[in-house]
Amino acid sequence: MSEKSKREVRRVAVKGWGGLAVAGVAMGLAVAPAAQAASAVAGLSGMAAGGESLWLAAGTEGGEGGEGGAAAVAADATVDLMESLYKIEARAITAVDLAAAGDGKAAAETVESAREKIFENIEGALTKRKAPMFEEALVGLRKAVAKGGDAGAVGAAQDRLEAGIEKARARIAPTPHEELAAILALTREAAEDFGKGVKDGALADAGEYQDARGYLKAVRAAVARLSGSADPVVKEAADKSAAALDPVIAALPEVAPQGPVKADQQMILAAAARIELASYPVK
Repeated sequence: MSEKSKREVRRVAVKGWGGLAVAGVAMGLAVAPAAQAASAVAGLSGMAAGGESLWLAAGTEGGEGGEGGAAAVAADATVDLMESLYKIEARAITAVDLAAAGDGKAAAETVESAREKIFENIEGALTKRKAPMFEEALVGLRKAVAKGGDAGAVGAAQDRLEAGIEKARARIAPTPHEELAAILALTREAAEDFGKGVKDGALADAGEYQDARGYLKAVRAAVARLSGSADPVVKEAADKSAAALDPVIAALPEVAPQGPVKADQQMILAAAARIELASYPVK
């Protein structure tokens, strides 16, 4: 698993564009192929203006210093916290898949990295918000995947972890706007990691690829939760985000691919662009 503790908690955001700019990008996305769709949003990143909230969805090296052409960061504690919870869920997904593939050692290391590099970084924030802790569930999953073979035990441990995370999420009580911001941020990070993990359709760095794959699966699960919203605006945004993610996830192979990888970075960037536009009406 690659060393990323310095950027486990981060978010990139920009000020909103005017309605005409958003409409123009939406029109372009409707007719452009995936690579052009991602570039269309990137090309307008310098047009940020006004007071509405809209999140940048292009560029693969966006960080806290505005690397890779990203706009200045507008940090949001709740969005950062949600993104971290999604990352823990992503590592759990990856660990379960690695265990199923027979690599219990890598699976256990993946869960431990979630505990050491993500959970411990947000433990103080969870405590401040009086959110239930779930570290014991992480330890339980690590032990279960390390043994391997017993799918029932692994599945039960994953369910316990998910239940713990869900209780913490309920206590944090993010708005749909904040959840969608975290979903977008993590989709963009998945694109960044995928670009490092896969080169010319071949696996170059298993850890980066697995992170990207896990992130995409975790945000897809988050979108599914939002699709159950009674608010039609939120539901529509979630449904459109799901439609953007599904083709990308379908193109991802197993957790340890042996052959060519059909998905590419531009597919993920295009999905992020569509999530951004779908999220725009959610206040």
